[in-house]
Amino acid sequence: MYSILRKELRFRLSGMFWWFIGGLSLALMEVAIFPSMASQLSGMDFPAFFELFGPVAQMYTIEGFLSVEMFGFMVPLVVCIYGVVLGANLLGGEEDEGTLEILAALPVRRWKIVVGKAIALAVLVLIPLVGMLLGTILGLEYIQDQLTSTIEMRLLLLNTLFSWPLALAFAYLGLWLGAYLPTRSIASSFGTSLAVIAYFMDTLGGMVPALQDYRLYSPMYYYRSLDVLHGELDWGAPALLLGLAAILLLFALASFARRNITVHAWPWQRNRQLDAE
Repeated sequence: MYSILRKELRFRLSGMFWWFIGGLSLALMEVAIFPSMASQLSGMDFPAFFELFGPVAQMYTIEGFLSVEMFGFMVPLVVCIYGVVLGANLLGGEEDEGTLEILAALPVRRWKIVVGKAIALAVLVLIPLVGMLLGTILGLEYIQDQLTSTIEMRLLLLNTLFSWPLALAFAYLGLWLGAYLPTRSIASSFGTSLAVIAYFMDTLGGMVPALQDYRLYSPMYYYRSLDVLHGELDWGAPALLLGLAAILLLFALASFARRNITVHAWPWQRNRQLDAE
């Protein structure tokens, strides 16, 4: 299991570096432009449509600006979709490339293969979040003389901590789909679609009263960066997302245990093959 973990991290070292740099650069840029936009944003009356992207009415504050411009978009969509696609690639991608059959033939139990990759995946989805955290800290340090208020370091760290379970849940969704569905491309496409649907289920539910109750079914609902940056901490939300991630990991373990590698069969076809045997 540990050799699989080391292999995954070593193999994806270059990708980790660039995702870290991307998160850092984006956060640094967003924070740096805030002083030039704050005075304009304070007097703007945003149409209701813009609430799709977060609490736009508070964008004149540094907390509201970051929540809308960066954390409200980058974490729920970009990082989560990155996690879904990466998760689908860890098993489904290796099968498509022909290396998973060799890995499964080694004297290693299948559950150890999945757990080793799952631990690597937990690290990989944290990398862009750490980059965003460092970029935000450096940016706030750069513009501190132009701010009337700032954000506590503790709250920035907690925001990263609260972001990680959401990204992890979608990463393990991709891991499960990669073990359950026949190919990497199908798993990635389906998982990405679910992430986008979850995002709009949450944002539209905040705008349309008839859809408000449906927000509870979206994992995105349980991540509120603005609340965290204001110091309003709900520890039950990340705990719920970690529970969801654990369930999806169990699904991945069960699906991979029954998978006939290299056949690329749909689940119902797989069940028939097992019955025939």
